[in-house]
Amino acid sequence: MGTKSIWDGVDLPPIGCDVLVHLSGCDAYVRHKVAGFRISRLEECGWMIWVDLERSASDARSSKNCRFLEQCYPVDTDPLDLPVSGCLKTPRQQMLEEQVRP
Repeated sequence: MGTKSIWDGVDLPPIGCDVLVHLSGCDAYVRHKVAGFRISRLEECGWMIWVDLERSASDARSSKNCRFLEQCYPVDTDPLDLPVSGCLKTPRQQMLEEQVRP
């Protein structure tokens, strides 16, 4: 039996490990398997790392896909630390801001 690698969110996720990505069609974070990487240069923002993804066997809602590295999250991420669709802030950030307001 092989070992399963779990990405800790630092550096690049290992090929074959699972990550969470947001699918707007079902408005949910879905587990995908890392299939590879591509690096490209965008004039607006410089060099970008794309993560090639494949559908995890347990989830039939998605297919092959790719995302920016910044849009991939470790599978053990606390749901409060995942951005809500249409919002750049996580629920945890929103709660902290509300606590600080006078």
